[in-house]
Amino acid sequence: MRTWLVTVILMAVALSPMLNHSATLEDSSPLAQSSPLQVSLSATSGWTSGGEDLTITGSGFRDMADRNVTYDGLNHQWATSNLDLSSQAGRWNAIGVDSDGHLHVVQIKDGNYEIRHSVNDGTGWVSTKINDCGNTYCWDIHMVIDGNDHIHLAYTTYTSWDETLVYMNYDGNGWNDTVLSNSAHFGPTGIAVDSNNHPHISYAIDGADYCGNGLRIASFTGTAWSHTTVAAGNNRGCESAIVIDESDNIYIAYQDRTTSKLMIATDKSGSWDSYLVEQGSSQLYPGYMASMALDQNGQFHIAHFDDKNYDLRYSTGSPNTGWNTEILDSSGHTGRDPSIAVDAANQPHIVYHTWSAQNLKYATIDPAISDWDIKTIASGADVGEGNSIFIDGNGVMHVAFNDDTADILKYTTKSTGVVATNEITVKFGQYGSVTGDVVDEQTIRLSTPAVTTPGTVSVSLMDKDDVEHTTSASFEFIDQNDLDGDGVPNTNDDCPNVAGTSNEDFNGCPDNDGDGFSNAGDAFPDDANEWLDSDNDGVGDNADAFPNDATETLDSDGDGVGDNADAFPMDALEYVDSDGDGVGDNADAFPSNPNEWEDLDGNQIPDNSEPSKIRITSSSTDLKIHPYHIFGNNLTLTLETITSEGFTMISLQSEPEGILPNTAGLPYGMYGGESQMISLQSVSLMEHVPQAFFSGAYITEIEPWVNFTVHVTGQPHGCEGGAEYWDAVQQSSCPSKVANHRTNYYANFSMMLWNGDDDNDGVPNSWDLFPSDANESKDSDGDGVGDNADAFPNDANETMDTDADGVGDNADQCPGSEEGVTVDENGCVVTTDSDGDGVVDGVDQCPEENASSLDDNGDGCLDDEDADGVLDSNDTCPLTGLEETVDENGCSEGQLSVLDTDADGVSNLDDLCPETPANVSVDATGCAEEISVQDDGSSSFLDSFFSGDSDPVTTTVGIGAILIALFGLLQTNAIAAILPDTFRWVQVLRKNSKLTKEEENELTYLQSLTQAYHGNPQELSEELEQLRGDLTARYTNNEIKKQTREKLLTLIDDLLASTPDQLNRIAHNDAYFGLAGSIDSEDRTRLLNEKLAMTEHHSAAPAPSQSQQASVMAEPAIDEIGMIRDDGYEWLEWPREGGEWWYRRAHSNVRWKKWQ
Repeated sequence: MRTWLVTVILMAVALSPMLNHSATLEDSSPLAQSSPLQVSLSATSGWTSGGEDLTITGSGFRDMADRNVTYDGLNHQWATSNLDLSSQAGRWNAIGVDSDGHLHVVQIKDGNYEIRHSVNDGTGWVSTKINDCGNTYCWDIHMVIDGNDHIHLAYTTYTSWDETLVYMNYDGNGWNDTVLSNSAHFGPTGIAVDSNNHPHISYAIDGADYCGNGLRIASFTGTAWSHTTVAAGNNRGCESAIVIDESDNIYIAYQDRTTSKLMIATDKSGSWDSYLVEQGSSQLYPGYMASMALDQNGQFHIAHFDDKNYDLRYSTGSPNTGWNTEILDSSGHTGRDPSIAVDAANQPHIVYHTWSAQNLKYATIDPAISDWDIKTIASGADVGEGNSIFIDGNGVMHVAFNDDTADILKYTTKSTGVVATNEITVKFGQYGSVTGDVVDEQTIRLSTPAVTTPGTVSVSLMDKDDVEHTTSASFEFIDQNDLDGDGVPNTNDDCPNVAGTSNEDFNGCPDNDGDGFSNAGDAFPDDANEWLDSDNDGVGDNADAFPNDATETLDSDGDGVGDNADAFPMDALEYVDSDGDGVGDNADAFPSNPNEWEDLDGNQIPDNSEPSKIRITSSSTDLKIHPYHIFGNNLTLTLETITSEGFTMISLQSEPEGILPNTAGLPYGMYGGESQMISLQSVSLMEHVPQAFFSGAYITEIEPWVNFTVHVTGQPHGCEGGAEYWDAVQQSSCPSKVANHRTNYYANFSMMLWNGDDDNDGVPNSWDLFPSDANESKDSDGDGVGDNADAFPNDANETMDTDADGVGDNADQCPGSEEGVTVDENGCVVTTDSDGDGVVDGVDQCPEENASSLDDNGDGCLDDEDADGVLDSNDTCPLTGLEETVDENGCSEGQLSVLDTDADGVSNLDDLCPETPANVSVDATGCAEEISVQDDGSSSFLDSFFSGDSDPVTTTVGIGAILIALFGLLQTNAIAAILPDTFRWVQVLRKNSKLTKEEENELTYLQSLTQAYHGNPQELSEELEQLRGDLTARYTNNEIKKQTREKLLTLIDDLLASTPDQLNRIAHNDAYFGLAGSIDSEDRTRLLNEKLAMTEHHSAAPAPSQSQQASVMAEPAIDEIGMIRDDGYEWLEWPREGGEWWYRRAHSNVRWKKWQ
């Protein structure tokens, strides 16, 4: 059993990486570097795609391999389980692992003397009987698994001292058994297989002595068994264990009891030689129950029992180098039936039985202390008398042992913690290298690399010292996709079996003149420049720019358009100029507009119509210059060209001077999207900034500002084919470029000198005369009172004006003047009214004009609010825009287009009957028309009435009919419930849209866009910008009118500036988009009151309080601030969000007027 385990261990070790050279009986010769290594390959060719398994067979690979052995450092524990629960199972046993990782145990079952086989494929143990001893007693059993996963085992039997050696074999299909000898000594044997998977069994010859009558070996030659005497003599040859090295040299450990010796025999020299391992004496009986293993360094490890002192002994060495023996365990009667295996680090692992406590114990060398560590694996019963150990390729120990108390076979396992690698670099010429696994001394396995081109390369090996060893082998890479090797894949090769270079009419066929056309398809097979004349014009197609057009032969610029038809025969990028601006349509962003051709920023606005845009940022994000900027001289500005008309130039000036880099007057130049960083000469500010800035003292000599002026100019790209810039010389060569630069503007920005702000009032300390008072920073008149608290900040003699009459308390001779009165320079009331209009001269803006009857705003002047030359009392249109031409009633043509004096729904501008009486139905010209009421039209009338459709309402039933119908409808609760929606008729009657059909379509689309995206302002913004570009493009292409584009762009700007709440209100407001008429304030108030009345009638809601009504009707104070618009007026919604608007002339600071 122990001999079999050693052999299996050796097979596992052979699959593990090497650490050192193998030890041999003779000195080995160094590798000859002058000649190639003689190797053979399992395949001499393979595909260029790589990934094919390849085996290299030779010798000396283990010495060349790079082997690493490490410990995982984990505290692994034994895991024990039941293996075979049949009665008296496993008295003798052997364990091994096949190439699939399946565990195999063969065992002798006492009682009925049965041979059993147990296997575990990962799902559990299955045990079956494979033989019996023929009513005889069986002793000891050993097993080895060969490279084909076939199982070989041997055991002995006896009856009345008639002893038999039995061999069994599992060949993958079933078990076979053979009696090898009827004269074998009853007791332990050894079994191992050589490189041909042939078994070899060591045993003792039967004799009268306890140790037999000599050592013999039974070897299978492949066809038959042979028996050879290894060591002759009485009382020797028993307790044998056998191992076979990679060169098929056999080693057998055995006992010679005549002189109490442990011996080892080998046939390495060609004949059998025996060597002494340990000499016994009368006080020492070594070599009992021997188990042997061979490590990668050629060292032998033998565990054996001292039958005199009952100790576990361990011997290590090699036949010709001497042996070292030590006692591992002498604690009582111990060390019986040892089984040994070595791991990938060449460390021994021994399991054995102790009679003293009937325990199974385990001994190994602890790498942490480099000494033996002995522990108990199983106890508490009579366990371990029959045991075996195997270490697999993953460094895991597998131990089978019997439990004589429970009469069962058990299994335990534990990792050795050893991790080993054994690799070598295999080089395929210039094609690259791969890493191969060194399986054993003669075998390397690898996968071929993927290469880009086919070819034959030599194979060499790079050893662990990076020395390259050439080999006798070469390897050919074949492209399986190109059988004829012409570089054309088979699937694309029209001549797959004949190499060729054609690639035009056929691929991969012969082509004598190398013009790409196959010989079979070439009209000029010996002329590499020609092969076809399609238009029969006498010029080969290659020389003929238009081989299918007899009217064209030349294409000077190679753009595919013949010179005769090409507007730009020397420009390969252009051939048409639709707008005649000298720029070809391909380069012309606006091919139908002779004034535009570029849009470099992609905003759909032609570049000739807009300047370049820049952005300037600073490394000081708050634009403040701190002392550390000056001392560190680390302040920068970044100039960025967001868009460019071609080449943008930026000039900078600073005040004070000297802090910008000296560019010798040259500007910074950039194309669109580029940027430049400028390092400011901050230290130069030392000459400008007083020392007080750094100490925090007050500064009066300079302001805390560093000012910059930016001059931005643009220069278009140069003429096609000319220099980069469109200079004066080029203006004559391509005059289609505009004469003036499109970009030429100035901009200013400032940075603040900042040394802290103790009171957080936004004024730096050195310019804050009151650094601890957040409400004050200056004292302009030096009177000790800050300007904010000083009623006269520029008068050192005055600080207060108690009666707020504009005269300081110190000079006021009439203190206590009433609020709002006019006083003289002494603070006394002025009562003079030169023109007698009730406005004293002090506030009368027209002191020589009596405007008492026509002065509503109290400024002493006749009221002409819109300054159109028509007094407000006679001005039908009091809010005419500045510089508009008006008629005698003060109305401009634009106002007349929306003014409807007779309220008939037709503007004065279009009204042929401007004084139509009320409640008269009119036609489109504003004149009365006959009303025809059809009996069957009531349904459609009501539908139109409530839908807001103006035509049926005004032209079908007339105003009177509407009122009669309305009063009738109000008598029912059903109609009252829907009355708020019916108020739309008021708007319908007042609606007078002057939109063109084009404008109405575009505005409807804009409203739809707003309704669709108002909930997502970001997406709405993107859609509006896209619409803006589309409008410009359509206007450029004369698809829409200028007026339509301007209206839409105005609304787009408005929408982009709106808040989300505003967008929500705007989205469904037709009036905002000009798609519904507006209602003046009086009508709106009347409608509101009527709606409130109906609401009270329907829901009895509480009426507004007097205070609320007063709030609605209250006039805004003069100091309320409104919005100044382009019409020259200031507008205020009062109360806020109240829906009523007040107005006054911009910057007038007079009383507000209510908008009617």
